[in-house]
Amino acid sequence: MTQAALRPTKHTEIKTTGYTSISKLVLVLGFLFLSGNAQPLLGQGTTPLPRMEISELDYLGAFRLPAGTFGASSMNYAEGPIAYNASRHTLFVVGHSHHQALAEFAIPELINASAITDLLIADAPMQAFTAILARVSNPQALDRIGGMVCIDTPSGRELLINGYEYYDAPADNSHSTLVIRDADNLATSDIEGFFSLYPDAAHVSGWMSPIPAAWQTQLGGSFLTGHASGIPIIGRASVGPSAFVFDPYQIVGSSTLPGTFETIQLMDFPLDHPLHADLYNEQRNNDIWTHLSRAVYGFIVPGTSTYMTIGYTGGHQSGVCYKCTQTDGTLCDGFCAPDVNDYAQYYWLWDVDDMVDVRDGFVPPHALRPYAYGSFPTPIQGPTPAISGATVDFDTGTLYMALRAADTQQGEFNNPPIIAAYALPVTSQSVSNESSEQLPDAFELSSAYPNPFHTATTFDIKLPQTTDVNIKIFDSLGRLMHVVHNGRLSGNQPHSFNLTPTDWPAGVYFVHVQTPNATRLLSVSHHP
Repeated sequence: MTQAALRPTKHTEIKTTGYTSISKLVLVLGFLFLSGNAQPLLGQGTTPLPRMEISELDYLGAFRLPAGTFGASSMNYAEGPIAYNASRHTLFVVGHSHHQALAEFAIPELINASAITDLLIADAPMQAFTAILARVSNPQALDRIGGMVCIDTPSGRELLINGYEYYDAPADNSHSTLVIRDADNLATSDIEGFFSLYPDAAHVSGWMSPIPAAWQTQLGGSFLTGHASGIPIIGRASVGPSAFVFDPYQIVGSSTLPGTFETIQLMDFPLDHPLHADLYNEQRNNDIWTHLSRAVYGFIVPGTSTYMTIGYTGGHQSGVCYKCTQTDGTLCDGFCAPDVNDYAQYYWLWDVDDMVDVRDGFVPPHALRPYAYGSFPTPIQGPTPAISGATVDFDTGTLYMALRAADTQQGEFNNPPIIAAYALPVTSQSVSNESSEQLPDAFELSSAYPNPFHTATTFDIKLPQTTDVNIKIFDSLGRLMHVVHNGRLSGNQPHSFNLTPTDWPAGVYFVHVQTPNATRLLSVSHHP
């Protein structure tokens, strides 16, 4: 990880303009710190979080999904995402790719076996397949579900869904997101949308996953969303897995919704800065990302500094061709690997600290590279290996993955996915922040003066030794107003910061100061 050191003078004036949305959790944390009841956030300068290695995943077993038709679709030829419902221990799944309908299946007992016939088949769905995309105004003709997440709200469970147009030739789609207001009643629920996750729909309209509390302040929000190439019109997509921070609570549980919601770019690979330049693998040395690569899910592994993305790839041995004849005589209708066996389930592991560097402006989002990647074999996989969707039960640390067309035992023309499950590694950092010991207050933070203030206020920081310091300002709704400082400050002398907002409304604001062994919050009142 690279990081430039910022060295302000002893008196630094900060002029602030604008803000980006972050998690409402910051407001709660602010009041907890002010009341003296908060614990330090793990991973935010208090205790370094470890990277996860793929070998730490523990295979738990798998189960099958029935191939029959239930309502508007079936699980045959399913290519879409899945979402875990913690309240009922179920999975929401997308059925046949032509239908883009949703159903909810109870998760049966997992069987650790390599023979398909040894696995249990889930019962008929608790909620039969029902079409979703056609039930809202859809002027941009979005026809694929790219990702979904089930979120509890005060009014009940809602299902947030990202969608995209499979063949967006002009690459002009801006719509991305809709919300099912009652996830327990797919067939009758109100559905609202489409909304736009700014700034680029095709880069954000895939998976969604919660950000562990240890990383929310540094990354600027509570959830990640991402997408990747592997769809037609590659120039509209991220040519590698992306990651954007957004606030789902602006949509779920809300009755007054704007049309566009802001995101924070952490990782993104436009076509002029792809994850690998040789997408055809003409030189046969590209083992990371080709025209055949696609990530379908990404999440930060709790208790670690790992952003894990998974999916599938091809052409790393034989290269990539376009509308050619493969080794088994099959004529491709698009990109394919000349060798019919040159495909694999794949993973890419990224360091979240690098994403923080992007968030803080030290490196561009296309400069990131995974610290580990490679084939992700499972005991059972389909004829053309592919992980087509995934989701996590964060309460138990269980990763569920849909293995595309892996069930070949339910009839000649039936090919449902098989759901495989893995236990995520348990680390000392995976426990709740509430069990952490409060670290000593290792620096002096003065009260702001004047407070309340009209045009400017000043606060001082005195450190016992030279160290890295991160200073940010949040408003009372938990929105980031300004990054004051992120870098080293010398010890044994006061550093004065003059806060001079230019466009803040009246209200209470929080100065969040973080060092490697302590975190403090200071409240200030602004009355212009």
